[in-house]
Amino acid sequence: MIRWLLHRETAAWWMVGVVAGVLVGLTVPAVGFAKVDPPKFMLGDMNGDELVDNFDIIGMELALTDPDAYVKLYPRLTDYKKRGDVNQDGMFNNFDLSAFEELLKEK
Repeated sequence: MIRWLLHRETAAWWMVGVVAGVLVGLTVPAVGFAKVDPPKFMLGDMNGDELVDNFDIIGMELALTDPDAYVKLYPRLTDYKKRGDVNQDGMFNNFDLSAFEELLKEK
């Protein structure tokens, strides 16, 4: 089984894997830890459900108009400026809305 964990003090993502090894006919679980980059996200996925759909509209609007409220509603998604920079001009602003609408039309 593999799980992602976020270490609260260092804010680092860890992948934790449990691997069953065989030793003299016994199954001995061995736990391995590897520091990895956080999972990638989808542009426009403003609610963190790994989809871009109508449920992201409220998140997009909130992130643009009240970023503090957005982070309170979605505390895991502190990368909202990257998620919301749908036109990929390096800035998260109202110019991303038309590109966001185009993403929604494609779905």
